Amino acid sequence: MLATGIITPFRTAFVDDDSTGWVILDYVFDVLFGLDIIINFVSAYHDKNNRLVVDFKRIAKNYLFGWFLIDFSAM
Repeated sequence: MLATGIITPFRTAFVDDDSTGWVILDYVFDVLFGLDIIINFVSAYHDKNNRLVVDFKRIAKNYLFGWFLIDFSAM
């Protein structure tokens, strides 16, 4: 997320203590990112032949072998 990429370096460089507001903001971003992962598991996509894939098993497999590891490690 762009916000995490901006806020984390800012906090590391300029913020000495983690106030309640920063902690809550961290949790909000974590929840939003988790929801994004869940949505990606159930969102249809277009295959190589430009056909819309709506089968949940194929969608999950495509996401697991695609962006999932990158998204999960970013959490």
